[in-house]
Amino acid sequence: MDLDAAIVVYLEDKKVDEEYEGIVRQLMTYMMEDPRTIPSVLTALFCARSIERIGDRCQNICEFIFYYLKGQDFRHLGGDFVEKMLTKGSH
Repeated sequence: MDLDAAIVVYLEDKKVDEEYEGIVRQLMTYMMEDPRTIPSVLTALFCARSIERIGDRCQNICEFIFYYLKGQDFRHLGGDFVEKMLTKGSH
């Protein structure tokens, strides 16, 4: 198991979440501009949500790897503290 790679993946989930939020905003705009697009936009929205959830599952795997290798559980700590601990924990 590669702790450094797990940390990179864990921290990258923020980007996935930000992209998802942007996609949702864009799709909402499409639906408001032309209600005929609602069925196809909903399909795209469900796909985007599924991809975002895959990112969350990857983050869970990274938490497990960190716990397995370091013996520390950080799931209930604040995000900034987690980033600092993960960065320090990798070296």
